[in-house]
Amino acid sequence: MPHGLAPTHIAVIGLLLLLAAPARATWSIVAVDPATRQAGIAGASCIEGTTIIAGLAPGHGAIAAQSLANVDGRDRGAALLTEGRSPIEVLNEITSEEFDPDHWIRITGRSWRQYGVASLDGPSQAAYTGDEAIAWKGSMESSGVVVAGNMLVGPDVVARALIAFETPPARGGCTPTLADRLVAALSAGADAGGDKRCVAELTALSAFVVVAEPDDAPDSPSLRIVVPYEGPREGSMTRQLWRFLRQKQGTAEENPVRKLRDLYLSWSERQGTPACLER
Repeated sequence: MPHGLAPTHIAVIGLLLLLAAPARATWSIVAVDPATRQAGIAGASCIEGTTIIAGLAPGHGAIAAQSLANVDGRDRGAALLTEGRSPIEVLNEITSEEFDPDHWIRITGRSWRQYGVASLDGPSQAAYTGDEAIAWKGSMESSGVVVAGNMLVGPDVVARALIAFETPPARGGCTPTLADRLVAALSAGADAGGDKRCVAELTALSAFVVVAEPDDAPDSPSLRIVVPYEGPREGSMTRQLWRFLRQKQGTAEENPVRKLRDLYLSWSERQGTPACLER
């Protein structure tokens, strides 16, 4: 330990850095559809700005970068997918000691990261959860999809989200799209309790879904619906205090995942292709 830093000082430094870091707890679904060549991500968290986790490589795949979200890892992962690299190759690079070394007091670095990667090129998915990510933490995979989360109420959030993705409720016998399946999965994770910091009625403070067609620009996906955090944005202490208080109270009608589902259903109707999901 460097001279002059007591354990209590290190703990305070670590806490301050954790408070300042984005996307500390999230559940997400990252997936591809080989038939349509679409790639997409849905996610929610009991903090603001959950969309920071999403990296799209249209026509190639997608990556979710969460826990202590590493934007460099997200962007490098998307670039590697665009080059045709496999999910395992992507994870091997962005979780390497060279790319993301652990801090000497282990308050940042690869041990805190969590990734889900899905690809349209070759082997279709892979996941990584660092040892320091906060429990409950973990992931589940199926062909072309990874569901991952950390700081969740329990493993049912991930398990039920994956089941919903693979067997979404279909309205009128239609075939669910990738977007339908992502929204169904996110909703199932919320129904299972979501982020453990929020009261059961809320499950999260922000949520999103993005889906890219093969010819989309990475920053302009064909579908992008975001339910943002609503609260003070100026003054970090005010924002953090309000966010903490907001996590402890709320109604089901304020649940951002529920709002996201309603917005998605309305959007799909405006497109002339109503979603296969029940309201």
